[in-house]
Amino acid sequence: MTNRGNDRWHPHAIQRAIMTAELTLLLPLISAVVPLAMGARAIVVMACLGVATIASAGLCAGIALRADARVEQGQRILEAQRSEWESKALSDPLTAIANRRGIDARASYVEAHDDEVSWTVVAFDVDHFKTINDFHGHPVGDRALVLLADTLHEHCPDGAWVGRLGGDEFVAFTDAGGLLTERWAHELCAALGRRTLQTREGSIELSLTFGRTVGHPGQPFAEVCADADFALIKRKAGRRSSRSGVIGLTDAEVDVMRRRAESLDDNSRAAARDR
Repeated sequence: MTNRGNDRWHPHAIQRAIMTAELTLLLPLISAVVPLAMGARAIVVMACLGVATIASAGLCAGIALRADARVEQGQRILEAQRSEWESKALSDPLTAIANRRGIDARASYVEAHDDEVSWTVVAFDVDHFKTINDFHGHPVGDRALVLLADTLHEHCPDGAWVGRLGGDEFVAFTDAGGLLTERWAHELCAALGRRTLQTREGSIELSLTFGRTVGHPGQPFAEVCADADFALIKRKAGRRSSRSGVIGLTDAEVDVMRRRAESLDDNSRAAARDR
């Protein structure tokens, strides 16, 4: 926002003041000197001086108004550009939903206004996404991410937000309890399953795995998000266990979970410093 209290020290304002002073002083002076040089009477000199003063004041006012209009137009353009830059900085360029920075900004804003906020977070990722990329190519993988983002956005209830953490990791979150239920998450997965992605090799049916966590009042968003991610990994591990008979998480999955939690915690601390 523009600091109106400092407008008079703006270079444009200083230039306008100098122009106004010069014109105000110069025109009446000329109007008085010329008649005197021609031997005119005092009353004629005074009349010329008065007319010139009025004319110079009107001219200066017109110049000032035009200058103000140009300055205000420039300020509007700058405000629009800044708003556009901020929007791009907080949005994922591929899917057009919030990126990690946008997610953290929203969470930080809510936490700054409510110390006892209770988050509900649902983390998603696309099943077999690496296989999609490897077999069909990254452009098809990108289309799969866009399709998931569109589905998330369409089914997101009012009062909740969605975003892309990175890769095929997405998140839906809210500070209003009861919106993002287990049933809602299952319905979202079913909605995505009803959509197919057409490729040169045929159609692809996408599926999701999700993990949901309800935080306690005052628990930082980053912690709740990490818990939801942990729930997602456990759900995936449970699916594989039921098929293979192997129980529990692998060392690699535990390491991935730890690194994700550390990343989320680092982002939370950075967002807190920026408040």
